[in-house]
Amino acid sequence: MIGHYDLTLVALSYLVAILAAYSALYFGSQLAALTGAKNRLWLCLGALTMGSGIWVMHFVGMRAYIMPVAMTYDLGLTVISWFAAVLSSALALYMISKKNIHGLQLATASVVMGGGIALMHYLGMDAMQMSKELVYDPLIFVVSIGIAIGASGAALGICRYLQDRTGSKATALQIVASLVMGAAICGMHYTGMAAVTIPVGARPDPTNLLSGDWLGLPLAVATMLLIAMVLLASLMDYKKREAAVQQAEAAEARLRELAFVDSVTGLPNRSALEKHLLDQIIQHESTDTSFGVIYLDMANYRSIESALSDDTLVLIASRLKDIVGRKVYLARYSASGFMVVINDPENSQHAPMYQTLRQLQEQITPDGVTVHWQAGRSAFPQTGRSSRMLVRVAMKTGDLRHIGSFNDLESAFANPMSAPLTA
Repeated sequence: MIGHYDLTLVALSYLVAILAAYSALYFGSQLAALTGAKNRLWLCLGALTMGSGIWVMHFVGMRAYIMPVAMTYDLGLTVISWFAAVLSSALALYMISKKNIHGLQLATASVVMGGGIALMHYLGMDAMQMSKELVYDPLIFVVSIGIAIGASGAALGICRYLQDRTGSKATALQIVASLVMGAAICGMHYTGMAAVTIPVGARPDPTNLLSGDWLGLPLAVATMLLIAMVLLASLMDYKKREAAVQQAEAAEARLRELAFVDSVTGLPNRSALEKHLLDQIIQHESTDTSFGVIYLDMANYRSIESALSDDTLVLIASRLKDIVGRKVYLARYSASGFMVVINDPENSQHAPMYQTLRQLQEQITPDGVTVHWQAGRSAFPQTGRSSRMLVRVAMKTGDLRHIGSFNDLESAFANPMSAPLTA
């Protein structure tokens, strides 16, 4: 029996196939990141949208074939063909969602999915019960199954590729892959249609309960709306999960940051200083250059501790930051002490900073408390090649007038345990 195709419905069948393919790629790429009940929920929704989309595409494609007689279907076989599409989609998505999958498992999943598509197609063809048996061309029949398996393998391979990828590039790849896979699904269908011959004089079985008209445009529109709603829901869920992940990462980063920040002044703390000194030692050992360390100590801290507020400590830290400038590293080493790390300490560009630090002497805080400052210094490599030794030597405090004088350190600290420098 000779018929012809309605190209509008052919285009509609391709659109449905694209949506089904996109849902397959989207859910397949997301399942590996989900666990527990949510994984099972999205697996079911993915199988439902993907299987239903492929199934509807078949019947829209059938409706696109205009024959001299009305096209009707057996209800039972039509429902079974839908189950075949959904179950094969579920099995394929389940296999591809595993964390570790090798080539044989991917090939098996491709055969399951492709075989399910082909089974759905030929069950749907068989549901078109007629007075005479349909006749199939064996070669084209086999080719159509091969197309279904090949398209499924490509889709599942892309799913695996996209599982660890996000952003606009991954979305663009999903869209392109959906266009290709949709064309392959349609290719399988229309190749399968080419494999069948409807005998002349064949008539639909009068017991068929489903009309081809209802399995065309109305079902296509309803299914596309279903797929769109499910994809929208899954996208919203994905955005929610991404936001949660970003919040967790931000919180973790904040905790890591707090581990290296003094909670009162906001300056780097002792741990951060230790890390910075180690980095400086590695850098200056490789370049055979030096750096200096200055320890600024509130000598009368114990007697004024109760009178110092956090706000005052913040002001003191801010004042020291203004003195040393942005290019010099300043850390709060202890409750009473601050450490300054200076590259090329004998460089004349540091002279104004040294001069200002020497003038700290006795400072009156906003609380009306007088702070007595003392200072010590050390230099790499003259007084030590380890962070511990550099800190230990710098903490031998004395008169502020020694700040900026690093040339005499090698002789003054030939014995690192010697007495502190004094005025």
